[in-house]
Amino acid sequence: MLDVDVWADRDLERLPATVDDLALDKEQWILEHGSDTLRQGYLAGYPCDLGYLQERIDTEYPGFVCCKLDYVKVDTPSDRELHACFVHPGSYAAKLAGASSNVPSYLVVDRFLGVHQLVLPINLVATDPSDVSELFELPAKPKSSCSICDWISFDKKTLGMVNYSLFTLFIALILPIVKFARTQGNVRS
Repeated sequence: MLDVDVWADRDLERLPATVDDLALDKEQWILEHGSDTLRQGYLAGYPCDLGYLQERIDTEYPGFVCCKLDYVKVDTPSDRELHACFVHPGSYAAKLAGASSNVPSYLVVDRFLGVHQLVLPINLVATDPSDVSELFELPAKPKSSCSICDWISFDKKTLGMVNYSLFTLFIALILPIVKFARTQGNVRS
């Protein structure tokens, strides 16, 4: 089993302790990893705070944006939320504070460079929730009780339970009609 708290503390351990250390870290990062434009601007005496922040986010947490909204950590994350957290160590699944439970989830990274909060909508994370089982033991999922749909492979959570139920009903109604039409010779296979 992986210890997620170790990942959460990873960013805290590498944070510089003082404002002077932050400035030194910024200068060192810009000179080693910054774009030519950022490096030249910084060496010309410009503070380049926004450029530095954006390039560092793009390098360390691609796709994330800086945000000042309040997020609340999810109590029981879904497979997709868990996998997204494993893809981006140091992040956690959250929802907007005060939002209903059916709003989208976000990955949140707190205290980036000591003060910034980064967010990324979980639906933008390219993950396969079935891969979560590779990271830790999950009990085997029971086989679908719907024999009509056993030959169809899709993620029920992605479609949503309502869509899944409607799709199952549609298949249950259409399949006998198609079988009947084939026996009558009206439909080519």
